Amino acid sequence: MQLHCEFYSESKEKNEFIKDFIQFPREVFQGDLTVKVLPFELEAMYFKLHPLKHDFFLLKDNGKTVLRSMICQTPHTGILYFGLFDFDFKNSNAEKIIEEFKKILTEWGIKEKATSIIGPVNFSTWLPYRLFSYRDGGETFSFEPDRPLIYCELLKKAGFRTNQLFSSKGYDQLNNIIQLSKSEYERALSLGYKFEFLERELNEKDMMDLHRLSVSIFKDNYLATPIDFATFKTLYAAQAKKDDYSHSFFIVSPSGERIGFFVNFIENGYVVVKTIGIDKGHRGTGISNGGMYLSFNKMAGLGIHKMVAAMVKEGAQSESYGKKMHLLWTHLYEILELNIKGDD
Repeated sequence: MQLHCEFYSESKEKNEFIKDFIQFPREVFQGDLTVKVLPFELEAMYFKLHPLKHDFFLLKDNGKTVLRSMICQTPHTGILYFGLFDFDFKNSNAEKIIEEFKKILTEWGIKEKATSIIGPVNFSTWLPYRLFSYRDGGETFSFEPDRPLIYCELLKKAGFRTNQLFSSKGYDQLNNIIQLSKSEYERALSLGYKFEFLERELNEKDMMDLHRLSVSIFKDNYLATPIDFATFKTLYAAQAKKDDYSHSFFIVSPSGERIGFFVNFIENGYVVVKTIGIDKGHRGTGISNGGMYLSFNKMAGLGIHKMVAAMVKEGAQSESYGKKMHLLWTHLYEILELNIKGDD
């Protein structure tokens, strides 16, 4: 086996490099199967999106690509990201491929004086990231990481460790939370709060308000990375091709200002609670539970009686509403970390 690395920054034929990069034969996890898929439509855009120092690379064995990834600086001191990670995990030399991958990351990390490299994070946490690491049943959803479970296993075996754990959990008995949250909804209305449902496709003002609220509300979240509106709009426009936003809504304060939002959609017979954001100045008023009532009551009217709490950081307060329903299944995802040890 003769491995060598080709970096985008050093490539003389950059268009050919991009073509090779995005056409790497990805194999993804769907249900209990691993299947080949077409290139992800946003991947060519990644070569233009990120403002911080970054590079893409292809690891090749005698001219055949066996791994592709990228690495970039972040706004977080001492931390780099690796992302867009795919490799030939069925290769008989898979462990050697991962060891060479570690070497590439480590050399980049030492050069950048980093203490750790975290991933897979595709430039920022606004873009697809995490690895699937566990499932005990349930359907496969479009919002989930799609790399095979063995990715996480092999990287951990090579010395990567868990940096952060997230989960999606499926529940039934939706009527329980509808009954329990109705009074909170009525209280929110009595305080002057309103709820504005979105259209199926987001208009410009809706996207501007979602961007403004997201940047403000989530700025202190783990590994939060603000993005400009143009990038935000591009990402939501791509997502809107798959999701129906008519089940999502803004929360409007008594003074008429949009101060929060629920992003929900229906998939596989579940209401997927994807993102909830409420301005800090309006938390503790019960409007979060009130929003749950509004959303779930509407879904029940459509014959939906199951829900998914999607992509929740393990241990987060938002997990608590799951205790009011019956847990059907759990899916876990991880961000992994590689510690960098440079010369003293």
